[in-house]
Amino acid sequence: YHFQPIVSAQSGDVYGYEALMRTDPMINMRPLEVIDIATNLGKLYDIEKATMSNVMEYISQNMSLFEDKKVFINSIPAHMLNTADWDVLVDKYRMLMDKLAVEMTEQTETNDEHLAKFRNRLKKHDILLAIDDYGTGFSNLSNLIRYNPNFVKIDRALVQDIQDKPKIQKLVTGIIEFIHENGYSALAEGVETYEELKTMIDLGVDYI
Repeated sequence: YHFQPIVSAQSGDVYGYEALMRTDPMINMRPLEVIDIATNLGKLYDIEKATMSNVMEYISQNMSLFEDKKVFINSIPAHMLNTADWDVLVDKYRMLMDKLAVEMTEQTETNDEHLAKFRNRLKKHDILLAIDDYGTGFSNLSNLIRYNPNFVKIDRALVQDIQDKPKIQKLVTGIIEFIHENGYSALAEGVETYEELKTMIDLGVDYI
């Protein structure tokens, strides 16, 4: 995993890190290729379990690097850990659970019962919720309210070269206003240039 910093747009302080899957060069596959193969083989649960346990173990072994920072970790809600595996994770890392912010993609269609179980599990251990890749694909406002997240991550596709795209700026402004009106925080994904940074700050994003 690589841990990409998430920075406050107001202070510039590091708020947390996103755990990004990286593959060993020896296998000659990108992370998304691994996910595709796991999907085809019905092994996404194994990816979910390994991701959760591996990231938690890394945090526990490197507490001096993380201190009071949050760690954002990607989840596949349709393949969330069963009760037995979740309890094992909690028993081993109980004191670290409140450092987590779990990211779920809005494209993952989750029924109300499953979503309620997922949210109750997070709430019990003070784990925050983020919606990933918002603004593309299957995004819609009703789903966002249904998930009621702490963070909404604005997709990189909208952020890229946004300083040169007035129409996208208007769209993102509306998204950020809606996010704030509902009490969520707006997080811009994949900001890589000064121009993108300045524009997203001007549009009112909370984290980068």
